[in-house]
Amino acid sequence: MENKSLFRLCENVSWDDLSKTIVYNDNVVEITPNMIKAMTVLIENIERPVSSIDIFFYVWDGFSLEYNPKLVRNLISSLRNRISCLNIENIYGGGISSNDIKVLKQILQIL
Repeated sequence: MENKSLFRLCENVSWDDLSKTIVYNDNVVEITPNMIKAMTVLIENIERPVSSIDIFFYVWDGFSLEYNPKLVRNLISSLRNRISCLNIENIYGGGISSNDIKVLKQILQIL
């Protein structure tokens, strides 16, 4: 049986899509609700880049904010700082890609 809700982000770090948590060496890594939303949209679009405006409206949906790319840059930077091995690429022209995140093809015990 495959566990398709578990994604390996890097060595000893996984994202559980059901509980929306990041686990590192048996410990849940505390991330903000906006970081959870950003990870969700990146995981949902593993094979393709996501524009910063798409991330913005996914994360800040329902808020009466005007699009601000600096908010997205700061959010992605905070994710990189919180999970240092996470490889999120900026793509020239405003896209962000998470191609290196792979679905684990076996049942894994949460780290």
